[in-house]
Amino acid sequence: MKRISFLSVLTVAGFFAALTSCKKDEQQEPLSAGTASVSGRLTANLDETDFQTQAVPSGTGITFIIDGADLERNPQMNYNYEDVIVNGSVGTDGMYSVSLPAVNNSINATIVFDDFEFDATVVTTDDNGFQQVVTERRTFGRANASVSIVDGQVVVQDYSYNTGVGTYVPSAIIRGIVEAQLTDNVGEPNNINLDDAGTGYPASSNETDVAVTGGTGTGMTVNYFTNPAGEVTNVFINTTGDGYTIGDIVTIVDGDDNATFEVTNVITSDESVPEGVVLTFTVGGEQYKVVTDPSGEYFARVPANQGTAAITGIDFETASVYFENGSFVTGPKIYSFDNVANQALTEGSIIELDLSYSRSN
Repeated sequence: MKRISFLSVLTVAGFFAALTSCKKDEQQEPLSAGTASVSGRLTANLDETDFQTQAVPSGTGITFIIDGADLERNPQMNYNYEDVIVNGSVGTDGMYSVSLPAVNNSINATIVFDDFEFDATVVTTDDNGFQQVVTERRTFGRANASVSIVDGQVVVQDYSYNTGVGTYVPSAIIRGIVEAQLTDNVGEPNNINLDDAGTGYPASSNETDVAVTGGTGTGMTVNYFTNPAGEVTNVFINTTGDGYTIGDIVTIVDGDDNATFEVTNVITSDESVPEGVVLTFTVGGEQYKVVTDPSGEYFARVPANQGTAAITGIDFETASVYFENGSFVTGPKIYSFDNVANQALTEGSIIELDLSYSRSN
């Protein structure tokens, strides 16, 4: 049986003296003692919502094995030389670094990687074709590798792990937000009317970029004019802000803080659809379904070897504010998916694609 000896990185030089004393026959002088440095980064795809690999956990082991005969000037036939084993482990950000015994000739070191377990972020698909992003405990490993070293050489080599789960499928990620116009009376103000002139404002003045308070939105500032009595005579939007509702009464923060104006019109914008809206991605005849999260966002990971993905969405019903018979009404409305052209797929691509629905009744 082959004998095994373990060397730390700091005892490489002592290896050569020990090696010459363990032979059965008269020993040859070893080649000049030296070292080579090998370093790099160990990574794994710990998060399947991204194609970028991440650093393996700190402390994951990596072992280098060198055949002792490779370190002899004239190795003897039929003699079992001791293997030289150098143990290392990764530190911060998956980095490792070891110093190995080396000679003037090129020799190989076998690299053995420790398996590790990790709570990975993975994309699963159930029997009904619905995808879900979940956390799952998985074991990561990789096959042995080898590296060629020479005395004095500095080698930088990165290695990647895999989960050993399933088979590799070229894929692409499609993600984004799904929106619809759910309210017709909320948005970016584009018209206001003075409601109360107030008191105590700078007399006969033209003030600009003045803050306001009140209403349902944020971020609006105004410009205003006053008369000699310190009353506001005209007010204009300076910065629109957003999220204001038609009919909001807003106060100009200045003077006696009592001059007000009304928001009379807004430019509406789409909002995130509710949680649970179903989207279907058809690729190569197979369907992959996802649902929107509470922020209206979706995520799909689909095969990329079929060229394109056809995207459809199921109608949904939700509360909406709409204009009817001269006033705004709150009630349920049905929304239908706005069709998009088939999405081209490229292996390893992350496609940012926002989708939309329109009110259908």
